[in-house]
Amino acid sequence: MDALGSDPSKKLIFIPNGGEGNVTVVHQNSPDKHTLVDTVATFAGAKIITVGPVTHNAYLSSLSEVQLRRPLTAPTGWRTRPRPARSDRRRLIVIKQ
Repeated sequence: MDALGSDPSKKLIFIPNGGEGNVTVVHQNSPDKHTLVDTVATFAGAKIITVGPVTHNAYLSSLSEVQLRRPLTAPTGWRTRPRPARSDRRRLIVIKQ
């Protein structure tokens, strides 16, 4: 699980699964009981989620086609890691209620 989005007024919980490219929507019937509403297809890597308090829409975002470039030069013995290229685009998907 990457993150959670929730809509308290509608008692809905949005659970993004970036690895599989979907969002699971669950209704909270009571504090101890939840019901699966739907599994919405999104895209792989999407895991940043928020829910609009007025619109009640879930907004999901992710980098698309992350292209890694060489790490910055570091002194010998230091560990470096690839950095996302500046030209990366973000994807946005809206789940309307």
